[in-house]
This record gives sequence, structure tokens and C-alpha cells, in this order.
Amino acid sequence: MRANAKYADIAEVGKIEDVEWQVFLQGNIMAKMMDEKTVEEHNGLTAMERLEAQNSGDKAKQKSPPKWISEAMWQQCQHLEATLTDMEKLCRSIMSNSTQWNTFYKLENTYNLMTEPFKNPKGEVTEHGIVFPWEQLTGFQRLLIIKVLRPGQLVESAQKFVEDQMSSSYLSTGSFDLKEIYDESSSKTPLIFILSPGTDPASQLIRFAKEERGSTVHLDMISLGRGQGPKAEELINKAKILKGRWVFLQNCHLASSWMPRLQAIVEKYVLNENLYMVHLIRFRTQV
Repeated sequence: MRANAKYADIAEVGKIEDVEWQVFLQGNIMAKMMDEKTVEEHNGLTAMERLEAQNSGDKAKQKSPPKWISEAMWQQCQHLEATLTDMEKLCRSIMSNSTQWNTFYKLENTYNLMTEPFKNPKGEVTEHGIVFPWEQLTGFQRLLIIKVLRPGQLVESAQKFVEDQMSSSYLSTGSFDLKEIYDESSSKTPLIFILSPGTDPASQLIRFAKEERGSTVHLDMISLGRGQGPKAEELINKAKILKGRWVFLQNCHLASSWMPRLQAIVEKYVLNENLYMVHLIRFRTQV
């Protein structure tokens, strides 16, 4: 996606690693695909604790994550640790340092909290407690942890991340000039609308399509969700053949499982000058 000309060039902004981006988008799915060996190696236990857990028939006595961490959250923590080198001590820290992670759970401004080394308010940690060095993570890596363990803080944290990496101007909710954005785009640079609840640029796009071409015959619109992915792909293939068509995909948040397929389609067709796509993604605060 190109930057709007009203803002400074963002070409020099540090890149997000591909593996981290994939984890952010599909981490919950990828976590479910871990094999038993990987799960066991990243269960947050020492070798001795792991042996004791295997020999003990009493599950009540076996160590487990804090109660506020659900099974799905813990599974994603294990996946983070197994996938990203910088998350190496995450699970062990969660299991051994309740003070640090209860602080993380209770305090607001989670993103800012993680920019500084954790200091135990009591001045000491448990005998084997491991302090997780979250201050050494990149801003986006902090978002990965927040997305898993404090999802309610994700939107606010993402805003702070954008402000830190680029500027507060990229958080502006003012109106946009669709004509200007269109002129900057091409078949290789699709438009992506990330919306807050209650906003919808569909009517503005339809009006612009009429102004640009005199009608909306060239505009194909489809709302994703409920198995509409194959139909959307059919429209994209149609646009690949017929020059000058626009494909408008709405409600992408309802088809998260189809997003990897959409990514593959875009990457495959990115060199085709006849294809022009407009994507609409609703970014909701509860996601």
C-alpha cells in the first residue's frame, strides 16, 4: 500500500520480519499445528520439573500457567517461543515469575510498560524466577505478546507502535481524498481500507467509480464470509482477463481463514498490469 502524498515518505521505516507478520495474522492457527515434541519442549518447565510432572499422577500438583492465561493463550505463547528466537525465555518466565506477569496482566498502558526493564516491586523474585527482558524486543514483537495475552490492549498498543515508528499523523481519522489515492495506485499497489466501526467507504467508492468511468459496470463488489472466498477468487480471475476492472472485497475480517489464500493470489498476479484490486478490511476494536 502506498503512502498518501500528504504524509512523509515511509519507505525508510524499518521492516517487519515476514515470520513475525505471519505470526501476527495467523498465530492462533499456527499454534494449533505444533507437534507434541515442540509443545513439550516449550512447556515452561525445567528438565527436572518436566520429569517430576511425568512421574506424578496428581495433576493438581503439576505446575501450570497463571489462571488468567487460557489454554489457547498458553498454546500461542508456546508457539511464539518456539518460532521466534527473541521469545526464547517467554514460557519459562511466565511459569516461574508470577510477579512480572501478574503486573503485566493488571496494569494498563501495557505497551509502555514493556519498553522498560521489569522491576519487581518487592525487590526480589522467586528463587528460580526468570525476568523476561521485554524491553529488548522490537515494538512489533511486543505487539505479538500483547495480542496473545492482553488482546483488549491491542488497538491502543498498535496506535502507540505506529506513532513511535512513523508519527501521530498516521493516526489521523480525518477524511481522505480517494482520487488522490487512486492516482498514486496501480495494478501492483492495491488499496486497503482499514476502518473503525461504523465507517464504510463503499458509497464514496461507487460515486468515485461513476465520476472516473461514467458508470459502475467495471466495479465488482462482494462481501466476504460464509464461504464467499471462491466467488471472490472468481471475480479476481475475471479481472485478470478483462482489462480495467475493479474488485472490491468487503468485510475481510469475516474471512480470516481465507486471507492466506488472498495473499497468495495477490502475490501471483502482482505483475499482471490488467489486474486492479481494491480491498476493504474492517478493523474492529474487539479483534
